[in-house]
Amino acid sequence: MEATANNVAVINQQKDLEHLNKLVEEIETIKESYKGLEIDGPEDKAGYELVRAAIGVLRPKRTGLEAERKSVVKPYNDTVKFINGEYEKITSLLQDGPGGELELKAKKEAVDEIIQKQKEEEERQAEKKVNARINELIAAGMVFDGSWWVIGDNDLGISFTTVGIADIRTMSDVQYANTLELVTEKSKKIEAEKKRLADIAAKEKADKEAADKKEREEFEAQKKLMEEQQAEMKRQQDELKAQQDKLEEGKLEAAKKLREIEEKQRIERLQEEEKRWRGRLLQMNDIGFNGQFAFVRGGNEDESVITYEQLISFTDEQFNLVKDKFNKEEAERQDKKRIEEQQKKDLEIKAVWEKAEQLEKERLAGLTDKQRMQQYIDALYNVPVMEMTTKTWKNKVAMVRDFIIDNRPE
Repeated sequence: MEATANNVAVINQQKDLEHLNKLVEEIETIKESYKGLEIDGPEDKAGYELVRAAIGVLRPKRTGLEAERKSVVKPYNDTVKFINGEYEKITSLLQDGPGGELELKAKKEAVDEIIQKQKEEEERQAEKKVNARINELIAAGMVFDGSWWVIGDNDLGISFTTVGIADIRTMSDVQYANTLELVTEKSKKIEAEKKRLADIAAKEKADKEAADKKEREEFEAQKKLMEEQQAEMKRQQDELKAQQDKLEEGKLEAAKKLREIEEKQRIERLQEEEKRWRGRLLQMNDIGFNGQFAFVRGGNEDESVITYEQLISFTDEQFNLVKDKFNKEEAERQDKKRIEEQQKKDLEIKAVWEKAEQLEKERLAGLTDKQRMQQYIDALYNVPVMEMTTKTWKNKVAMVRDFIIDNRPE
């Protein structure tokens, strides 16, 4: 990193980006050689050692990158910090002091507040007057239909008068007084006409109720006579039906009991048959039955095929002979398969180990003494530390780890 007269770092961005691309290529090459590594359980010692050796290569590479990143990023951070500081100074210069934005804004806002309060008071007084007029019109008999205040009734022969909110706001006091007087007169006419019509309707209703009452009494008398006749007829029909039902009841009860006995016997037979084939099916699944079409012992040219119907019809002795024969042949086939797979795995592990050793030799050959020392220190630091139970030995372990970090080349 170089510095200018203002102590701002000179950054070679192209060089830094090229270095990052090289690091990506180097890491992808290393990972490509390790991506096939596997550990097949606790007994796979060879696979475990290969993975552990690969971690020993990757870990120091990763820990070394953090220190390198800090040194590369520092000039960029210093430059951004310096520029931000200068802009903050210029912004403060525009805002603060006499003639600055904040002083002028305060003066303007003080006058704006006075103007706004005057305007709000004028609007409040005007709105108060409008609300008073609206309340007087409503008290005089007008109603709001969603758009206008209206009064009138076509059915009563009284024409409508409508007043909008704009009229209420803008009409003079004389115009408003005339409107209120007109509304009051129409309201009185409407009430008087409604009362006259209500009196006429009340008389007509009383006359109709008297006529309805007389007609209803005559109808109830006829209805009562018919109900008495129907009740007697129904009593006779019920008596006859009861005699017939008693005769049929005995026949139906006997038939019902017979059906219940037959259904119980049928269900017991089905349950016993289902219990037998379900138990046999569970055993067949254990020896290779595929659950649909056949029992197949694969892997040989003379594979055995037994149909579902045959297995269901086998006696216990026949079934046990088939099961023993299949289990023996299957065990031999599995043993042969395990041996072949282990031989193949041994060859793969040997090839991976040889490849890892070759890559490690090539990598170490290209390192400087400083880089080798860094990797050595990182490996020592990453060695697991056994937990100490006394303060003395805990302190000694901490001193050793501090010594390791202090002696790591940067």
